[in-house]
Amino acid sequence: MKTVIKRYQEFGQAKNWDLTPLHKKIIESIFHLHDHFTEIQMAQQASLANVPRKILITVLHRLVEAGLIRKIYFGEDKSYYEHVYGHIHHDHLVCLQCGAIVEFRDETIEQKQAVVCQEHDFIMVKHSLHILGICSTCRKKTQLTPASFPAEEDAQQEGESLPLSAVLDGHAARVERLEGGEGMQRRLREMGILPGSVVEVIANQFAGPFIIRVKEGKLAIGHNITHKVIVRDLGKK
Repeated sequence: MKTVIKRYQEFGQAKNWDLTPLHKKIIESIFHLHDHFTEIQMAQQASLANVPRKILITVLHRLVEAGLIRKIYFGEDKSYYEHVYGHIHHDHLVCLQCGAIVEFRDETIEQKQAVVCQEHDFIMVKHSLHILGICSTCRKKTQLTPASFPAEEDAQQEGESLPLSAVLDGHAARVERLEGGEGMQRRLREMGILPGSVVEVIANQFAGPFIIRVKEGKLAIGHNITHKVIVRDLGKK
C-alpha cells in the first residue's frame, strides 16, 4: 500500500494533486477491493459511507490516470474497475447472463498479439481482450445458447454503446449520454456535444489531441473528456 501511495504522489506531483488524509483513506479502501468493482460498489464500502461522491470519483479517476487501476467495458452499459499496479496482465471471460467475470492469461494469445504488431510495424502500448458468452452455470439453469443473443456481425452493424475514446478514425458516432459531473456535462454541451447529436472522429491517437467534427466545425478535446461521452458507433462515414 505504501508503494501505491508513493506512485500516486509521484505521478500527481506535476499535476498539483493534493493527498489529504481523506484521499489516502479512499485509495486504501479501493485497493482493499480485490475483485472487479463498479463506482457504486466502491461507494458502498463501510469505510467510505460518509465520503462525498464527488471526492470519491475524483480520486478514482486520478488512479486511472496514474495507471494504478483501469476502467474496462464489458459490453453495453457495463463498466468496471480493476487494479493494474502489482498485477500481471490478463484477459477476461464475461457472462452475458449473470455478469460473472473470469480472468485468464494465455501466452499463445500474448505472443500472437506481439507478432501482429510487429507485422504492421506497430508499437503496442496496452491491449485488452474480453470474450463475451454464457457461463456453464447459466447454461444449466436457463438452457441459454449463443443463439439466444444477437450474432456478432449484427451487433457490429447496429453499433453498441461505448465511450467516444473507443471510436476509430473516420467513424461517425451518435451521442447517447454524457457522464461526469454537472460542470463537465455543461462544458460538453457548450461544445455542441449533446445527446442525439452526431460527431465524426477525425483523429484518435494515443499521442496528441482527440479531434472530432461537430456540425460544420472541427474540435480538439482532451482524451480524458472522451471517456465521459457515451456514443453508438455508426461506422465509417
